[in-house]
Amino acid sequence: MPDEESQGSYKTALTYVSGDTTRLLSLNPETDTCLLEKTILVIKNPSGDELRVPFSKRKMLLGSSSSCDVVVKDDYVSGRHCEMSLQDEGIVVTDLHSTNGTHVAGNKIVSCLLKATQSFTVGQTALTFCVQQQEETLNPIPEPEFCGMVGKALSMQKLFAKIAKVAPTTHTVLVQGETGSGKELVARALHLLSLRRGKPYLVLNCGAISRSLIESELFGHEKGSFTGAVVKRMGAFEQVQGGSLFLDEIGELPLELQPALLRALENRTIRRVGGNAEISVDVRVIAATHRDLLNLVKQGRFREDLYYRLFVVPLEIPSLKERKEDIPLLISHFLKEAGVSKTFSEKALAKFSDYEWPGNIRELKNSVLRSLIFSEKEIIEASEVDLVLKEEEAESINLDEVEKNKIDQALLKTEGNKARAAELLGIAKSTLFKKLKDYNI
Repeated sequence: MPDEESQGSYKTALTYVSGDTTRLLSLNPETDTCLLEKTILVIKNPSGDELRVPFSKRKMLLGSSSSCDVVVKDDYVSGRHCEMSLQDEGIVVTDLHSTNGTHVAGNKIVSCLLKATQSFTVGQTALTFCVQQQEETLNPIPEPEFCGMVGKALSMQKLFAKIAKVAPTTHTVLVQGETGSGKELVARALHLLSLRRGKPYLVLNCGAISRSLIESELFGHEKGSFTGAVVKRMGAFEQVQGGSLFLDEIGELPLELQPALLRALENRTIRRVGGNAEISVDVRVIAATHRDLLNLVKQGRFREDLYYRLFVVPLEIPSLKERKEDIPLLISHFLKEAGVSKTFSEKALAKFSDYEWPGNIRELKNSVLRSLIFSEKEIIEASEVDLVLKEEEAESINLDEVEKNKIDQALLKTEGNKARAAELLGIAKSTLFKKLKDYNI
């Protein structure tokens, strides 16, 4: 679940998530439309009258009782006759110990998986499942914060709408965007707004793991499968069984491992390193990259079949330079996160807005936090805004000394609170502890 600060935007985001009985077939980012498939139950009673009932939830009770989701007027139907459960593969019909039974093709069943256009009978009533397709326009979501993400630009509000539509589905999602644009926030939102929200969520950066270890990290290994494999180990797919796996920087995945990932996506099975057994996995994969994967395909550095398997639902995050109207809102968000009452002057905000931000939101946040460290004023002026070192200054400055001084000031500012200092510096606590040791602070 999200932390306390983002609970509000998370709850708001949930109100925009469409019902999980609607299946997303495709999403067109050019027209901001999506093609949906809805399941309909067609009821034909003995007199020949026909009633069409849309599935309003994943599980629906059918019977003659008024308490049922689907009420059938038939003297031979029990009060709670059967349950219908909507699955990815079809609809599972389960008899609830009815008096006269539930029948498929004339045979009495206990439980049976039915596909669209297949029928079953209860009493003297025939029921058939059918699907209905319709195109829907994605309306921008007019919220400044959405599940931890911040933005009032139209491009962001359209992205929020796409996330809300895609999240409840089981589709693989490819998140594309520049470094620092917030790809992990999008992935986390997709998990939190899905039916898997209470299940495990794991982030694996394909570019931060050595080629020799990444196969084991993904799929696990058997004891003795390689030097150092002293015990059996579950990989990422097994660790997040039933949940979501975020594969960051998927473009860095070695070519020789891509067939194994493709098999996991298509067959939902993996094989540990050194093992022969096929292990079934139920994992939703969300991949992300800052690279042009299609260009990598043309260069022979990324498999075409894997590309199209990942490109089921693409989500593109706009760069910060494309939505500069969000910069004041983002700065306000970072100041609130830092728990300070300070603000920036109009000239300081203009300085932030004039910069191109090649490092996107991550760079903006670090710049805001650095400015907080160096300024003693309640209103921070433009001269105190720390963007980037000029090239000529960088040549004459000892970067280690600059970093050491910034850490010293952060610790002074936070009265020695290392966790708070790490937050102000925009680095992980573990990174700060290592630097404290390196610089003998």
